[in-house]
Amino acid sequence: MKTLTLYFSMIPLSKTQRTVEAHIKSFTKIPGEVIFINLFPVRKIPSFVLKEKFDLIIFHYTFLSLNYSDPEILINYAKKVKDLKGLKIAFIEDDYVNSYNLCKFFKISRTKKVFTLFDEKEYKKVYPYRISGVKEIYTVLPGYVSENDIDYIRENKNLKFNQIDISYRSRKPFPWLGKHSFLKWKISEVFNNNKPEDLILDVSCNPEDQINGYKWLEFLYNSRTVLGVEGGASIHDPEGKLKKNYEKLINEGLKITHDEYHQKYLNKFEGTLDLKNFTPRIFEAIICKSCLVLVEGEYNGLLKKDINYIPIKKDFSNIEEVYDKIRNVELCKKIAEYNYKTVITSGDFTYEKFIDFILLKSNIQVNTNKFSLKFKNLISFEILINEIIVHLYYLLVKLKIISVMRTIKNFIS
Repeated sequence: MKTLTLYFSMIPLSKTQRTVEAHIKSFTKIPGEVIFINLFPVRKIPSFVLKEKFDLIIFHYTFLSLNYSDPEILINYAKKVKDLKGLKIAFIEDDYVNSYNLCKFFKISRTKKVFTLFDEKEYKKVYPYRISGVKEIYTVLPGYVSENDIDYIRENKNLKFNQIDISYRSRKPFPWLGKHSFLKWKISEVFNNNKPEDLILDVSCNPEDQINGYKWLEFLYNSRTVLGVEGGASIHDPEGKLKKNYEKLINEGLKITHDEYHQKYLNKFEGTLDLKNFTPRIFEAIICKSCLVLVEGEYNGLLKKDINYIPIKKDFSNIEEVYDKIRNVELCKKIAEYNYKTVITSGDFTYEKFIDFILLKSNIQVNTNKFSLKFKNLISFEILINEIIVHLYYLLVKLKIISVMRTIKNFIS
């Protein structure tokens, strides 16, 4: 089989979030030969790639997430990839905003199948056929169990273990995602504002405290319990109007809290979407044998409160009870061990199973097709140049040279 995977990353994959790297690299498990092209440094698809006949073409969610930041750029890419030859499938996240633009991308690019985090009841609302042209839509999780992560923890014997009692990392989502997303940062506020003296907490929503790469796994492995909440959103913004209005008001100097903004501008849109999902970080915490302490939810039917996790009420009214259970070291250990046995050891949630599902739904017959030596040489050179550009860009960002250049440009203009 000949597979092409298109993704987008402004930094080397090894420096991204663990779950992003694992998801992209999971496609190496597809039988045959798999080519990966990072579209960040690519201004056009090379002519030799356009001439090649692929069995499968994958649009990764890192590529399609351009829809979130700059919808027009994504449409420009759609025009570039539409002539690629092969079955085109797409993996989507963050499709609660600008979803009609995504539909436009699917139609222009001739995408045939979409894999989303949405439940089936939301398919027609988010991806109406008259706009998207997509007939086949399937629900997947945003991430799965990575064998590389398991091996890393297993092979590194000198890692610190369970020295942090409670840990958490997230960000403060924008209010136009809806009240459900507020839980991501409110959980951080509540625990930091009610911090007991006898427990060690490392809880933050500050972007500067974000941890990437294998250091993230080390952080989880050193955490006795890990806080969490279902991912998702509760407002559908199909044309991005709510997002644009928020950005406009903030740029004009509006000073307002998330709750106040929601009450004034978003209340009537609340509940127009029901996206709640199991997050990859839960799998990572289970791999590291950390006890889950989660806000009550469905978690795609995979987790049950008091069995798989210590439950936190959505209004945080039981926080003292939660602290008492966290102090119970044996209880936490029991939950962590149970999750490892039922989720990790069972092998039911691996990337291998994910790929099997993708191939099944794509109706692709495994074959012996291979890339020619000429194509391999050309694409190897193309990928090498792209990687050099990405690493150079990452270095300039780290040295803050890019930031200085942008400041000078803004000053001149």
